[in-house]
Amino acid sequence: MLPLIVINELGMGDPFFCKYICPQGVLEGAIPLSAIDEGIRSALGNKFIQKLIILIIVVVLSVVFYRPFCKWICPLGAFYALMNKVSLLGIKVDEHKCVSCGKCARACKMDVDVIKTPNSTECIRCGKCITACPTDALSFHYGFGMPEKNLCNTVKENNKTDMKTNNKKDITTEE
Repeated sequence: MLPLIVINELGMGDPFFCKYICPQGVLEGAIPLSAIDEGIRSALGNKFIQKLIILIIVVVLSVVFYRPFCKWICPLGAFYALMNKVSLLGIKVDEHKCVSCGKCARACKMDVDVIKTPNSTECIRCGKCITACPTDALSFHYGFGMPEKNLCNTVKENNKTDMKTNNKKDITTEE
């Protein structure tokens, strides 16, 4: 919103977040370039130090929390969260199969309770909840009203087939 409100003399908004907060430029540009070029190293100023401190804080928080920058700081993450409500990819809960074991909620690194809010704005659609579900009560749902397609069931079926094949090999080698 800030670039829409505060504009420069050309009538364009300034990328405030990228310019003053986002540490990506420091990580991918300033640190590597300053390591090899003395001229760049001497030109680094207060913005570099400010963004380096933010980068260090994000790295430390990443040890404790999953994706802290995306969850709490990045405005792009907030925009993506708004788009989750109209996403063509969703998670469907079959309440008849669900046994309320809580394995899906424990598997979610974004702290989403999938059973209560299957298409939460915090959900990044990683599918860990679907693979953790022992009763196959969760599945991906594609499109608006399109039939579901559960990729994780296909993966589980392939794993079962591989396990049966390996067991048959073990039995034949024992004979």
